[in-house]
Amino acid sequence: MKPLRLAVIGGGVIGSKHAELIFNYQGAELVGITDIDKTVVSIANQYKVAFYNELEELLLSQEPDGVIIAVPN
Repeated sequence: MKPLRLAVIGGGVIGSKHAELIFNYQGAELVGITDIDKTVVSIANQYKVAFYNELEELLLSQEPDGVIIAVPN
């Protein structure tokens, strides 16, 4: 069975925790992280995935099966 391809929107405390959990879960693959804060690229680098400043760019290039939205309400 192919892993579920997931992306994370928002790289703050909760977003980085979700990225870690996805990265370490055998049935899922972290395919990218997006955030308006360019310093979040360090989280993407940590997990060796692409970083995007624009959500649309992430969705078009990675075509994830799902996304986790982890932005402030």
